[in-house]
Amino acid sequence: MNLKYAHDNITTLLDIVCCVLIVYFAAFMVAFIQMAIDKQEKKTEAHAEIQIVVTWPEDVNDDVDTYVEDPSGRLLSFSGQDVGLMALDRDDRGRMTDIFMTADGRWVEYKGNREIVTLRGLEKGEYCVNVQMFSKRSDEDCPVQIVIEKMNPRVTLIAQEMVILKTMGDDITVCRFTVTIDGNITNVNRLQKDLARRNAQSHFGNPYPLPSGHDSFGNPYPSGHDEENPSGEDE
Repeated sequence: MNLKYAHDNITTLLDIVCCVLIVYFAAFMVAFIQMAIDKQEKKTEAHAEIQIVVTWPEDVNDDVDTYVEDPSGRLLSFSGQDVGLMALDRDDRGRMTDIFMTADGRWVEYKGNREIVTLRGLEKGEYCVNVQMFSKRSDEDCPVQIVIEKMNPRVTLIAQEMVILKTMGDDITVCRFTVTIDGNITNVNRLQKDLARRNAQSHFGNPYPLPSGHDSFGNPYPSGHDEENPSGEDE
């Protein structure tokens, strides 16, 4: 009889031990999976060298576009959202891209006007960042905030600007900065450069000319430049 009770006690103890081991194993697996997810997220974040965030009020139904030109002259815009080492997350066109239908037929609205540009790598030379009022639908002026940050080796603010876009076609250079050969950021300025016009001409064959006193890339000519004789040579 005592042997039977002893056998039952051992069986119960083994069941408890097995349950404890199962719980510990499950907890270990959950922790292991979470570590793998965290590692992957950190790996993804490391690919962003510079991040540019453009936002405007969620109740303003205007279409604001972001333009970024890299040192090689490549131009990122709504018509070219993955160019070189630059990528635009989405073309936010105001309220019209904030409303969508779910699988069960319900209409859902996400209130937020934002575009994010990510630079996966850096080239030596100058970058230029512009915002443009592509389509003006509201009566009031549109305040646009731009935050540019260098992500590695630690998050560093390059520029934070607030500009006002008033009418359709307004194109403002919010920041120009230079990346040195060792990856440092220098020469941060707001010298104006017409990127939207260049984008329209290159992608859509826009016939309207550049303003007088500007080259084909939208840069103003230096003082004293002769457009009819750019080399300055005697004929």
